[in-house]
Amino acid sequence: MNSQPGEAAARTGEIYQALPHVNGWIRRIAAVLRRRWPDANQDLADGGRFPPYLARH
Repeated sequence: MNSQPGEAAARTGEIYQALPHVNGWIRRIAAVLRRRWPDANQDLADGGRFPPYLARH
């Protein structure tokens, strides 16, 4: 599964041992949100499902 921005920030914090209480909080919130909205975890990098943005003229 692709990592979401919040989880990536938590992982970076773990690697550099920065703000451990914030890292745990981010992971707990991510787990709660995934349980509440399991279908909301979308891979936005998938160009087939989410084509690149094109400006309207």
